[in-house]
Amino acid sequence: MRKILIKMLSVFTAGICLLTASVFSSNGSTIIANAADQLIKGIIDDYVYEIWNAFYEGDVEYENTDNNGFSYSWNDIHNSTALKGNGFEKNTVQADQVKNYSIDYSLDINTDGIAYVGVQGWMSNATAKFNIVEAWASWQPPGENVKNLGSVIIGDTTYDLFWNLHLGQTFDGRGINYPMYWSVARRDPLEPDTTNHLEGTIDVSEHFRAWASAGLDLGYLYDVKFGIEAYKSNGSAKLISMDTHMDTATEQLFDKFKVHVPYEEHDPLPVGKDGRIINVDFETPNDKVGPYYNEGKANLTKDVFFSGEQSLKVEHGEYVIATFGYELDPYDLPVSADGAAVRFQTGARIYADKDVSFDVYLVEYNDDEVIPQQRNTLIGKRICKSGQWTNLRGLFFDFLHDKFRKYKIVFAANDRDVDFFIDDFFIGFADTADDAAIHTFEAEKRGDLNDDGIINSFDLVVCRKALIKSTANSLIEENGDVNGDFKTNVSDLVLLTKYVLGTSDDIPLTDNEAVLLTGDSIFYNTNDQRTLEVSALRQNDDTVSTIVRRDGTFTAEWKGIADYTCGSFAEYEENSFNYCKDFDISYCADVSSTKDIDVVLCGYVQKDYRWIGFEIHECCKWSGKDKPDIREATDSGRLKTVTVNGIEYYMDIGDDKNSVNYIYFYRKDDPMNNSDSCCIDNKYRLSDFLGNWSIYNEENDRVKQIGMYVEASDSNGYADFKELSFTK
Repeated sequence: MRKILIKMLSVFTAGICLLTASVFSSNGSTIIANAADQLIKGIIDDYVYEIWNAFYEGDVEYENTDNNGFSYSWNDIHNSTALKGNGFEKNTVQADQVKNYSIDYSLDINTDGIAYVGVQGWMSNATAKFNIVEAWASWQPPGENVKNLGSVIIGDTTYDLFWNLHLGQTFDGRGINYPMYWSVARRDPLEPDTTNHLEGTIDVSEHFRAWASAGLDLGYLYDVKFGIEAYKSNGSAKLISMDTHMDTATEQLFDKFKVHVPYEEHDPLPVGKDGRIINVDFETPNDKVGPYYNEGKANLTKDVFFSGEQSLKVEHGEYVIATFGYELDPYDLPVSADGAAVRFQTGARIYADKDVSFDVYLVEYNDDEVIPQQRNTLIGKRICKSGQWTNLRGLFFDFLHDKFRKYKIVFAANDRDVDFFIDDFFIGFADTADDAAIHTFEAEKRGDLNDDGIINSFDLVVCRKALIKSTANSLIEENGDVNGDFKTNVSDLVLLTKYVLGTSDDIPLTDNEAVLLTGDSIFYNTNDQRTLEVSALRQNDDTVSTIVRRDGTFTAEWKGIADYTCGSFAEYEENSFNYCKDFDISYCADVSSTKDIDVVLCGYVQKDYRWIGFEIHECCKWSGKDKPDIREATDSGRLKTVTVNGIEYYMDIGDDKNSVNYIYFYRKDDPMNNSDSCCIDNKYRLSDFLGNWSIYNEENDRVKQIGMYVEASDSNGYADFKELSFTK
């Protein structure tokens, strides 16, 4: 492959090119891009062309010409490219199946600064961008922060091979940290402000072989284009002619380095009736399971098990925590028809001798000696209760086999001194992609607490253990729940005992249907048209749990949260006939917090063409500096005292320049004073409070929003609303 070089150029800078742009191609396909940039893309004579100009800065001109060429000029640009070549249908041509791919070209180029000539392309599955740099001006790519992989002679030219990671948008618009492969020709730079003529043949297929031999993943070709990239410079170029030649095979042509993942491609595993695809019961050895860290241990044992006769005991090492890992064969899982990520869920039963929290990860990695890579995605956090089998479920993850060669699901204990047992591990389809935080009770499995398909005395043992732990640690407890209220209490044990002894033919479900929310959530209750919102910066983390019931009552529980808010709100249309005088408020709640807590009835009232905001603080133990209004209200002595339903409140009125008025009420005898827990309950009409305000008009003022929320800081706590109604 002879190459004639008179002066040459390149295509791509290591950290410069970000494929971010806008608009549509001439053939109607959408380009995913940043609206701040300019991108024009089209097809002519079976070649794809694209022109990109970052930030619309400076001026670029482009015109397609004869012989598959183009003319291109740029002035005062920040970063710009002009490229022309071939595109490929998704997942049709693998780079390691290309026998020959060569590009013949003839080009004139003139620039006063940084500019490059050569080949740029993208691969998918695994995702990578590749660059063959033929010549450059002013600065030689790929720059710093790259890994040198040696050199290779292709034709009569020596190329240095490099690899680096780049954070930006990929060909499909996904913003990820993707690898870039480089082949940079050893040549003198272009002469500035002079027309440099270059021509020759670029053997792209030989560069594929060189990268594979250097230890780089090769995927499916997305595109291969020849062209120019410029950075903070002025110049012009004319691609006089270009031809490409390609020949492919059906088999892998080179195996110096095994591309893709180290698994044989096969059909996905069948999906069970329960949506599960992978089930591990630990009754027999399985070479896909074990400790994630080499210093740990994992062995099958009959000492403790949830189902069957065995479980896996996972032990910590001297310097590492106990971790369970399942090596995921990506071909076991179904893929989407359009190649997008598919949502799955994982879970297991875990037993430990003390309370311990677990972090669950999807670990994507390779174990190359040359270029090791790893990405850990936190799926969720769960708490395992001491001395009982805890059902870790609702752990959802999006999976796309497109970049890494190996994958593991990892359960990691957040305690250096704890060992644990794991049983009934599974991976299955997610129920719904939008409701990852919402769990409903499986009514058909009520009473079968050990999942063996039979309701008997063994389930009573599970219920008793869960009842003991629930009484000691938390209000929300699923392990012993048989009636669907997501709590374990004596009523569950009574119902289950009657059924096991044969004195009852059924285990009745609670009339007040409930769902369980895990982590931060927004849930709309269709029964009472209320929205419950939970905010604690804890996504899919069961240190934040909330039960929402059919009647709008809720139970909120949080552990070790810096800033926590949970509230239930009702919205009403403007100008509706929801007069304040008609709203009866009724609530009853058990409340506990190790530190600051504030329980507030709040909302907005529409008064003519403005809104009035109100807050009624029913429990306001708050020592933090971020609520000076509460301290001022209780300490200043300047505020008026009003009495509603026999309870005294401080009243404070505030106005702002936007003509939105506020009125605040602070309960004078804080029920949480000198205590970490209390029961708060009250019944009153909303107008009993607002009527103390001189501008209030009971005949006209209407409720726009009303709700009750709990706010806590740096604490563990709960709020169990047994009654909560805003009725007319």
